[in-house]
Amino acid sequence: MTPPRSPPRLPRKSGGSIVYPAKNQGTLDLLNQGEIDMCPNWADMVLSQRASGAIKSNIKITQIKPSFTGSLQSLAIPTFGSHPDGAYAFMNYMLSPEAQAIMVRDMAAIPLIDASTMDMTGYEDLKDLDVSNFRIPSIGGLSTSFNERWDNEIATIG
Repeated sequence: MTPPRSPPRLPRKSGGSIVYPAKNQGTLDLLNQGEIDMCPNWADMVLSQRASGAIKSNIKITQIKPSFTGSLQSLAIPTFGSHPDGAYAFMNYMLSPEAQAIMVRDMAAIPLIDASTMDMTGYEDLKDLDVSNFRIPSIGGLSTSFNERWDNEIATIG
């Protein structure tokens, strides 16, 4: 039988005010120390730290619905290039299981293809993540508006 857990020591107080971790690392540290049971965090940060042994192996990644809004990383090739066949060959390679596996292992990236076609040893909790369900502020000034609202409504909590 598992002994009961102590209640979490959050929220912490300093000078009478509630203090929340300011960065992803702070929440990940609290999770790793067992002070909290779950937290939002960047997948690449969790994967990198898991690979280096900095966090416990029982910490897993899952996708929530709706997803939090994240940042888009893209690989783009201009349409005015002089070697379209080479551009398509490169893009096809980047979407191959071989290249996606390199991105997972070396960059802690979430695969863009069906992960069942890849060796996901050590990254099993990424298998069920679906990037098509991620929310991305990539249209016009949406990202600027998102950041302003975050600064005004979230960053000031405390």
